[in-house]
Amino acid sequence: MILKTFIDSINCGKKRDIKGNIKINSHANIVDVKPIIKKDTNSKSTINEYNAIVFFEHITTYILDDSEIAGIKIRGRVIYEKGTEDIIKTWTTDKKIDKKIIIPILNNILAKASVTALINATQINLPPPFQLPNVKTKELDSHYID
Repeated sequence: MILKTFIDSINCGKKRDIKGNIKINSHANIVDVKPIIKKDTNSKSTINEYNAIVFFEHITTYILDDSEIAGIKIRGRVIYEKGTEDIIKTWTTDKKIDKKIIIPILNNILAKASVTALINATQINLPPPFQLPNVKTKELDSHYID
């Protein structure tokens, strides 16, 4: 279960103005997984249980003519609870996380980081990093009789 998602750093910039047909790529990576000892909030003492901190980066690149001309890099962490011993053990040995666990974590990362990337892209006059919804008119059927 995801307890909280934090954005720790945002780095964005462009090498030149965006003109022409650009390609935008975005992806999220798990960088590391570490244990964090739970604390009893009432007594401020530690409990012999762990949560997992999943460190991530979300990278968006803007490419024109095979050259990167702009980018947004977001780093953060997700605090995860339940089954954390298995998460930490498999990450430490194989650098993998079980699909049942990683899918909701990645969806959470994508939701938080995509919105952050969108806000930052607009601040430095970059196109949105993903397709935004558009309003379209419905074509009237030419055989329609009123």
